Amino acid sequence: MDPASLGRACEGTGEDPPLRYRKLILQGPLILAERWTLRFLRSNFGIQLPTLARIAYTLTILLFLGHYLFFVPAERMGLCQNFAAAMRHFFAALAGLKPQPLPAVHWG
Repeated sequence: MDPASLGRACEGTGEDPPLRYRKLILQGPLILAERWTLRFLRSNFGIQLPTLARIAYTLTILLFLGHYLFFVPAERMGLCQNFAAAMRHFFAALAGLKPQPLPAVHWG
């Protein structure tokens, strides 16, 4: 990815582009660390965490990363408001009503 497109991809997030992409690669090492830790505990000590504990840990990591890597930037860009306006426009068109003009999309 060239530096110009990297900068455009992070517009409106208030973050340095390399920092944002460094955060995106956190998920892989965390999942690997989880797998290695579980394998180490099972092979060396005979300890296997209950399935519900493993599920809770994995979902906690995914939800935490999802919040900071997707929802916060989406809210800063106004993605939620633009999506809601587009849906109102779509349903008004389906109902045969005169749709209101869509608001301008602000990506930055």
